[in-house]
Amino acid sequence: MPRATQKKPLSLTNCSIALTVEMIGDRWTLLLLRELFRGTCRFGEFVEMLGAARNLVAQRLKKLEDNGLVERFPLEESPGRDGYRLTDMGESSFPILVSLMQWGDEWLAPAAGPPVIMQERSSGKALGVAVLPQSRLSKSVPSSKAELIAGPGARKGTRALIASIESRRS
Repeated sequence: MPRATQKKPLSLTNCSIALTVEMIGDRWTLLLLRELFRGTCRFGEFVEMLGAARNLVAQRLKKLEDNGLVERFPLEESPGRDGYRLTDMGESSFPILVSLMQWGDEWLAPAAGPPVIMQERSSGKALGVAVLPQSRLSKSVPSSKAELIAGPGARKGTRALIASIESRRS
């Protein structure tokens, strides 16, 4: 008869994928990172944009902060209140989100096409992620040089959201 096996904690698996999933792999954490890349920085904005419970947003932001992906900063327009922004470690997660979006565009997008297209701000060229030999890698395009535009599958609300995001970033 087989012995019952106890699930090994992800942190003990000696696998970078498992460690990454443990840190940022749940739905709400990934969506918080998406919002941070879109320029969201206030707690109330995260709650509103995600439609998530305040305690859930607070818990995930705290986890991102504890793990070094996010830092708090004082909001000039609201003395005594803090905002959230990505650290260098958090910024380096940008290709992860682009990869997820790219995969979703290929396999899950509506028949009309992807709802959002990410492109390089200066050239207008679409951005994507590819796996290359390390010797051929060059520096990645940072999120600050990327912009979102409405894709062929964008609905009215998505178009309005993109306009709002881009006006915040300008």
